[in-house]
Order: sequence, then structure tokens, then C-alpha cells
Amino acid sequence: AAVERARQEGRRGVRLVVDGTNKPLKVSDFSAPGSMITVIPEGVHEDAEHPLNEIAKAVTILINVPEDQFKPVPGRENWHVNGIVAYSKICTHVGCPAALYEQTTHHILCPCHQSTFDATDGAKVIFGPAARSLPQLPLAEENGYLIATGDYPEPVGPSFWERG
Repeated sequence: AAVERARQEGRRGVRLVVDGTNKPLKVSDFSAPGSMITVIPEGVHEDAEHPLNEIAKAVTILINVPEDQFKPVPGRENWHVNGIVAYSKICTHVGCPAALYEQTTHHILCPCHQSTFDATDGAKVIFGPAARSLPQLPLAEENGYLIATGDYPEPVGPSFWERG
């Protein structure tokens, strides 16, 4: 809904803001390879019937993967900004926060059941009970800020969650 609102206002997408501070994130603020930060789309909860649910589903991790190690998913070659990539923070196993990042291996780890995802390769599952990759969010840069140019193309969270 936040991206749709931005497009109606003539923008390409919605800025990403740091979760907790709501500070818009510039590309230059996040330039160190190996970094990870939690963000949400700006205004994601505006006009929402259940704002905390909207924020919980939209929570996203940004990871700055060294470009020489980054393998974009075919068809998503332009979904990153200088190796900065965005994935849902919600594990596809049972919905825990996949909030740990190992810089040397570029693995995202869910601490609940040890599902492990490869940040360099579309957040594909490389270990554990998760059955599918973490959804990827399309990113771009606008006026120096990181923006989401669309919603997640696949459902966020575990497959048993109700959709709708």
C-alpha cells in the first residue's frame, strides 16, 4: 500500500526508513560491505486498520553484499543498489525474525530453528527446515535515498499463514 501511494503521488517508490527511528536511509549511510540493518517502508502503517500487523509483515533486512560476490536472481538484476539487497526479515519456516547475519559467509540465520539463507544468492535456503527463500524486495535509489519500487512478489512468512 505504501508503494502504491508513492506511485499515485508521482514517485517511483517509497523510501526505506530505519526501524525504530523512522529515519530515511541514504545509500551513502549504508555503504560498508558486510553491513545489515532492519528497515520498513516509510508510511507503511498509515491508514492501516491494524498498523502493528502491517509493520510486522513489512519488516525488511538490508544487507550490503560485496558486488563481486553478489549473484542476482535472473530477472532481478536491477533489484539491488551497488550490492545493497533487501529481504523479508520474516523466516519462511514459522515466522521468527531471521535477524542474524554472518559477514564472512554472507549467511542470514534464523535463530529459532537454524534455517540459513544465502544473502549473495537470492536468500536461498542452504540449511534448516525453511522450505523456501526469503522474499526479496525490489530496490532503487532516488535522490540519494534507498527506495522500494514494489511490494514483495511472493508471500511473506511461512506458507501456513493466512493470506489476504
